Amino acid sequence: MGFAELPKELLQAILNHAISVRGMKRGLRLRLLNKRFAAEVIDTIYTYRMLDTRFAKRLYAQIPPMPPFTASYLEYRIHNAEDGVAPYPRLGFLRKIARDVVAENESLEYDACVQLLCRLISEGGEPRVYQVFCPALSLPTTFYEGDGDYFDTLFATAVVTNTTPIVERYMGSYRYGGFKALFAPSEYEFYRLAARYADTATLALFLSTRYSYRVDIRRRNEMLVAAAAVGRLSAFRLIHGSRIEEAPWDFEGREKVFDDALGTPSLDVWHEVIRLRATYGSPSVISEDRKTKLLADCVGEGPSWDTLSGRMPQVL
Repeated sequence: MGFAELPKELLQAILNHAISVRGMKRGLRLRLLNKRFAAEVIDTIYTYRMLDTRFAKRLYAQIPPMPPFTASYLEYRIHNAEDGVAPYPRLGFLRKIARDVVAENESLEYDACVQLLCRLISEGGEPRVYQVFCPALSLPTTFYEGDGDYFDTLFATAVVTNTTPIVERYMGSYRYGGFKALFAPSEYEFYRLAARYADTATLALFLSTRYSYRVDIRRRNEMLVAAAAVGRLSAFRLIHGSRIEEAPWDFEGREKVFDDALGTPSLDVWHEVIRLRATYGSPSVISEDRKTKLLADCVGEGPSWDTLSGRMPQVL
C-alpha cells in the first residue's frame, strides 16, 4: 500500500507528526505534491487545530504573513468550539454573536454570518486574530448583553449585516471613544466597515442620535470621510444627503471634511468630492503634488464593491 493510499485518519496522523517536527512552513510545502496532499495537509491542520498556538502568540516584530486560509480556519474553529471552554472562549463568543444576530435577521444565514465575521477578523491581520486566541486567564467564559465587549461586537455585527432591529434597539447606547468591537477595535475602523457594508436603512439609523428626529453631525462627517475612503459612491451620496434640510452643510470645519474626503481610491467619489467642494466654495482645483500624495496614501486600499448601486467603482 502506497503512502497516499493510507486511510485518511492514519495519513493525517502522519502528517500531523511531520508538520509538528519540521514546522508549519515546511509542512505547507507538502501541498505542492499533488491535489490529494494539498487537501489532506489543510484538513490535518484543521483537525489537529495546529494554528491555535500560533495565533495565541502575540508577535511584535517580524510578523509573518497570515496563512491564506486563516478565515476558513477561524470558521472551522468557531463551528467546532465548545461554548465557554478554555483556552479560547472567544470562539464561543463569536458563535453566540452570530446566533443572536441571525435570530433577528430572516435574510441572513448562520454560516454566512460566521463567514463574514471571520473574514473581517482575518483582514485585520495578526493583531486582530490574536484577540480571538489570546490567553483566557483574564476573559470571562460566559457573555451576556451587559458586557461591553459583547454589546460592541453585537452592534457592529448588526450594522455590517444590516440587522436593523438590533441597530435600532441599541442605537441610543452606542458610545463614542469607548467602542471596541472584536473585529473593529477602533471607531475609525468601525466607520469604514459601516460605510462599506451598511445598506440604506442601516445607514439612516446609524446617522441618527438616540432621538430619531435629530442628526448626529459628528457621525455624519466621519461617515462621509469613511465612505470616501472605501470608495463607495452610493453611500457617500446617501450620507451627504441624509436629512440635509434639517442639518445643512454650512457649519464651521466643513472644509476639512471635504478635504479629508479627497483620500479616496475611487474616481467616481473623487469627482463627487470635487463637485461638492466647488458647490460649498472650497478650492476645486487640486495641485498635482497633492494628487500624487493622495494617490500614494490610497495605494493598497482599493475600492470596495458598491452594494447599494451593485457595481465596482472606477479606480483613480
